[in-house]
Amino acid sequence: MKKNLILFLILALIAAVYFWDKQQQAAKEEREEKEKELLTLTKEEIHEITIVKGEDTFKAVKQGDRWNLVQPLETSGDKSAWDSIATNYASGKHQRVIVDNPESLAPYGLDQPAIQVSLAGIGGATRTDILIGSETPTTGKYYAMVRGSSEVVTVMSSLYFPVNKNLHDLRDKTILDMQTDEVQRVQIAHGEMNVTLDKRGTDQWLISQPFRARADDTKIRDMINKIRNGEIKTFVEENPESLIPYGLVDSATKLVFWTGQAGNESSWASRALLLGATSVTDRIYAMREGQKNVFTVSPQDFNNVPARIEDLRLKKICPMRYWEVDQLKVVSAGQTILEASKSGGNWTMLQPKQGTANYNSVSDAARAIADLEAAGFVLGTTEEYGLASPDLVIELVKHTDSLAAGSAEEPTGVVREILTLAFPPNQPAGEEFYYGARPDPLEIYRIEKAKIDELVRKVNAVTLEGEITPATAPEKPSATEPEIQPVTSEASVPAVEEAAAPGPQEPDDSPAAEEPVAPAPEEAAVPSIPESQPSAETNAGTPAPATPDAVSPTPESPPEAETAAPDSQTEAVVPAEETPPEPASPPDTSDKEMVDPSSPETPDSASESTPPAEATVPNTTESENTNL
Repeated sequence: MKKNLILFLILALIAAVYFWDKQQQAAKEEREEKEKELLTLTKEEIHEITIVKGEDTFKAVKQGDRWNLVQPLETSGDKSAWDSIATNYASGKHQRVIVDNPESLAPYGLDQPAIQVSLAGIGGATRTDILIGSETPTTGKYYAMVRGSSEVVTVMSSLYFPVNKNLHDLRDKTILDMQTDEVQRVQIAHGEMNVTLDKRGTDQWLISQPFRARADDTKIRDMINKIRNGEIKTFVEENPESLIPYGLVDSATKLVFWTGQAGNESSWASRALLLGATSVTDRIYAMREGQKNVFTVSPQDFNNVPARIEDLRLKKICPMRYWEVDQLKVVSAGQTILEASKSGGNWTMLQPKQGTANYNSVSDAARAIADLEAAGFVLGTTEEYGLASPDLVIELVKHTDSLAAGSAEEPTGVVREILTLAFPPNQPAGEEFYYGARPDPLEIYRIEKAKIDELVRKVNAVTLEGEITPATAPEKPSATEPEIQPVTSEASVPAVEEAAAPGPQEPDDSPAAEEPVAPAPEEAAVPSIPESQPSAETNAGTPAPATPDAVSPTPESPPEAETAAPDSQTEAVVPAEETPPEPASPPDTSDKEMVDPSSPETPDSASESTPPAEATVPNTTESENTNL
């Protein structure tokens, strides 16, 4: 028993010594690792960084989450560059001690250090100076010394490369500091063009000056994103005596962006950028308004800035996608040619017959309407273009809530698009265009007649060729019911407001007969839309066709339920500025024509905007020294 006790005590003592030794070893290693640390400051505590590299001195001070350069000039610092220095040095350690109290520092390149780095807290507190010398024989390491220490140590290259920078690397190269979603207003002044764009809602842009019109949301977002993500390429001159050599004068392109909270203009802040001439390196001279330094930017970052106001306009007439359409109504010469409603993925025809409609036929008609694009734009009134008494009135409805299409209760989430179309009777031969209008804001389009003719054929196909299964027995038309007459320029048709007012009619919900009900007698005429024919007369005052613009993006893919193949993409056409015609005469193309098709100045694509005009700049002004 006594022997067992002694044995137990010996084992306990051995275990205690072992664990004590382990603790001492761990403590020693911890002390050694602590001794390897170059700084006592954390990354968050570092507020001042100074880099001395040869004759250059760069100093930055942290304010909030930003770094501001204070030496050699006062400007914004590159946040990423200075954060990287703070992070690496706060966690930096030396690898091993090479020598203590060396007779000479020259063999290590520390007699004249390549780089000296000073890091301090707020107000310069707890300053640490680190000297970096030459590279060691082992690649990727450098000799270093903490000022005040006698030891020469080695450090990894992660402490060398972040501070081996020039002024260009360490200063902020953001063209304009802004967030895309926060931009509420954009102003573009380029030559004679001065346009203001305002955001409506979260993603819709409108032209508010010099006139009201819908803008191409995608183009606006792409323009803002490119500028926001672009970088300054070179800093040319800090305080130029003259801006003329850089083209940054009255003729310069000016871009102004207002950012802030939507609907609260008092909270908005503006950022303005001037774009001038093209440098000898094919870059654009630029300057932020309110600052005095000239820099260059890449033309690719500004190729979405339009050269004409028409390049900003939305060419797509109906923003609704065809598979989103829940109700469709077409009125010709005051008579409803087609009215259909979709529910549960099926189309029901309400007029001129009642029953289940051919899904693909109705979808094709809706697609032909939704895919319409403007061949140009005109200024004027609806009366001038026959739109007060239109040939066609088209209404599309999309429901965005849970209420089914055709519900007796009008859903709150309803998007309604109304398009009126008219064919001028006196167009010159070869200039066959319909004119179309839509409200809020009022816009008048020129639409190729061939596209409207195709639309008419698809609408007529629904009623004349579509497979219709009557849900109820349709009433036989009265013998005195008038036939549908072709629409002429003198035809009596309702105004836009009158045509848009009626809503879709509900199908007859009387119970169906147990036996199949025969369709209506063949003598019951189904209304169709007559195709308009242009007059042989010529009229010099009719607006001329616009020049084709870039093809708009392909619409989103329809649901899998859709089996019909989409029609070919309608080609968009760049409009041009116009002047309202004289009310006393027919529409005048010479004043209202947006773009001359023969003009060589028409761009191939709206996405390829003309860069700022090149100015003659002497080679001496291209002082793109990154070590300014």
